Amino acid sequence: MKLSISRAATKTLYCLIWKYIGKTYGLVALFLFASAALVRAGDFTYNTNSGTVTITGYTGTGGVVNIPDTIADKQVTKIGDSAFYYCASLTRVTIPDSVLLIGDLAFRNCSNINNLVIGNKVTSIGNQAFFSCSSLTNLIIPDSVITIGNSGFGSCTRLSKVTIGNHLNSLINGIFSACISLPEIDIPQASPILGMPHSWVVTAWQLLRYPIASSVSTNGR
Repeated sequence: MKLSISRAATKTLYCLIWKYIGKTYGLVALFLFASAALVRAGDFTYNTNSGTVTITGYTGTGGVVNIPDTIADKQVTKIGDSAFYYCASLTRVTIPDSVLLIGDLAFRNCSNINNLVIGNKVTSIGNQAFFSCSSLTNLIIPDSVITIGNSGFGSCTRLSKVTIGNHLNSLINGIFSACISLPEIDIPQASPILGMPHSWVVTAWQLLRYPIASSVSTNGR
């Protein structure tokens, strides 16, 4: 059974609580009421806004996780901040093409993810979204991705191959900081990164400068 409450009904309820039991107790009661109305679908918790769904949490047992593209007939467009934080039981994650945004810390410390598929409509990946996903070895960033936040893939210590899409606009902010197994990053000729000769990729152990050719290398090739 799904519990659905309109904004008008929620506002009316809050006003009644405020009027009869006061501000402090009203806030507590409203918090408990909202918690009880938490919406779940299978192994996921979520909320809706403007007709779309944001995944807010995961309650499953791990292993292979395919994030749904729709829940309750609404498109899943965002993975919320910290939604899968410290879900060390995950091994393979597929993010559908419906998702546009991946929030801060969304998959931080998911240390056993060894296979990651990012949907082809994701435009933004948040700060430390995949920080310390230390079992990840290969990464393909689709053409749709424009921005990646600070240390987006930092401390992915086994990451050894990265393919950058055509529209990522920068490799600064320590996106791959402390990725100590990463010898080079493949960048397509169409990438706007190649038009930024004074930009730097900063890792914890070496500075990488580009462009000279269509790849960035740690050994000067």
